[in-house]
Order: sequence, then structure tokens, then C-alpha cells
Amino acid sequence: MDDGRGAYPGEGLSPARAAVALASVDRSAAAVRRHGRWAARYLLAYAVATTVFLPATGLSTGRWSLLVTVAWIAFVVATGVYARRQSVLRRGARRLYLGATLVWALLWVSAVVVGHSAFSGRPSYWVPAGLAASVPLLLGARLAIRR
Repeated sequence: MDDGRGAYPGEGLSPARAAVALASVDRSAAAVRRHGRWAARYLLAYAVATTVFLPATGLSTGRWSLLVTVAWIAFVVATGVYARRQSVLRRGARRLYLGATLVWALLWVSAVVVGHSAFSGRPSYWVPAGLAASVPLLLGARLAIRR
């Protein structure tokens, strides 16, 4: 008895079965696109947080410095939990994330080292530094949205 499946993939596949299979592939691809957008939101959240926390790190002193540190740790933990709960990672997202965060980390560390050495307590340095450090994350989020 012939069940419509041949010895090789595609052999004896009826047009109706082929249509069902293609529709299933289309639904799966749409679900991956829809659920894979989290990486862009993640990078965007880090970009926004960078524009706030980097200047706050450089401008705060005493108890405020402790509060900024605790808030940053809470943000990192919350976004880490969010990322671990995501089940879909689109093709190329890992490389994009690693590239964006590597450049971001280099800019963040450089800004902190230079800022604490030469521009301690000066908003004219820390605010633009926060904006500059967020750029690779914003670009990464934009690329993740476009894919």
C-alpha cells in the first residue's frame, strides 16, 4: 500500500502534502521572526540603560554611588533572566550580540578609566560618554530589527 511517501524525500509527495509542508515551514519561519525580536529589545534596553548608568556611575559619590551600583546589578540580573527565558535566537543574532557588546564593553571601560582619571564629577564628559557608549548597542538593535 502506497502512503504517498517514497524511499527518498520528495519522491511521491502529493501536491496537497507539499502545500501542507510548505505552510508549516512558513508558520515556523514567522514564529521565529516574531519571537526572535527579543534580541533587539535586549540591546535597546542596554543602550538606554547605558545612557543613564554610565553618567550616573561617573557623577555619583557616597551613598548615591552604592545606589547606582545596586540598580545596575538589578538591571543586569533582570535582563539576564529575561534573556535566559527566550527560546528563539535568530540566525546571526549571537554574532551580532557579541560584536555589539564587545565594542560597548570596550567603550564603557575606556570611558570609566579616562573619566575617573581626568574628568571626575564633570557632566560635560560623562553624559556624552554615556551616549557614545550606547551607540554600538543601538546599531546592534537596529540590525537585529532589520534581519
